Amino acid sequence: MKKKITTIAIILFAALPALSQKVIRNYSFEDIDALYRPIGWSPQSSDKKYSFVLDTSVAKAGKISIRITLQPNTVPDKNIGLCNTILLNSFFKDNHKITISAYVKTDGLTIGGASIWMQLNGSRSIISDKNSDKNASRGTTEWTKHTIELPLTDEVVSVGFGCKMSGNGKAWFDDFEVRIDEDLIK
Repeated sequence: MKKKITTIAIILFAALPALSQKVIRNYSFEDIDALYRPIGWSPQSSDKKYSFVLDTSVAKAGKISIRITLQPNTVPDKNIGLCNTILLNSFFKDNHKITISAYVKTDGLTIGGASIWMQLNGSRSIISDKNSDKNASRGTTEWTKHTIELPLTDEVVSVGFGCKMSGNGKAWFDDFEVRIDEDLIK
């Protein structure tokens, strides 16, 4: 029994630094790591056809946005984007809806479009998903706010969201907001 308690105490002690760390939400891409990558965001690109760059010359809020660009001499793909840190149900338990919004700017984006997306995950499957593809930014646009909303149920254990671009040209994304019911999550 004493050995079991000692083992549990060692595990808990080892986990304390991780438990005490501040969660960085980084919805405006201002927090970067030592390799100049946005903390909390993971690039997703088919066959590395798209580049993901932190852009300090174009931003809606703060000093940095994320820019997605089709690599030279490549054929455009669909549904290329970024995935943010997943929100766990401790953020939204006993709430009714989640709203994701972000600003999108494009330059010479043809064939496809730039939009945001959200996915509600259950313990074993996707419960629901939504994107702003119907209102995707195309061509050359100034900053445009995209907003999507989904109802929360007891089965939702996590929410993933991000931005995506398909086609050629460039798209910038900045100033994401997450609201649970009407409360802003920071």
